[in-house]
Amino acid sequence: MDFPEKASWDLLPSGKIKFFTITGFGVVNVDTGHVVLRINYAESQEHLDSILASQGSAKVLQVGLRPDVAVGIANQLLEFAGKTGPDPSQRVVN
Repeated sequence: MDFPEKASWDLLPSGKIKFFTITGFGVVNVDTGHVVLRINYAESQEHLDSILASQGSAKVLQVGLRPDVAVGIANQLLEFAGKTGPDPSQRVVN
């Protein structure tokens, strides 16, 4: 798998990207003008199975984003989520 900024990513010994499974998320504006993104995630398949069986709770990460950073992330998500490439009509503008 080839991807930009490979040295910036946490990789498995196989060279594949290490990642967790998102189980939920939320977004809110705060009084500082930032957007706060909450991500609930599972650290492993066993952890995910436990969450899905309602016997465990997800880990939580909350990060504050400047509005321009939030827009940049939204645009990248829209671009990479499409199988055939970005849909210009879905582009977010700041």
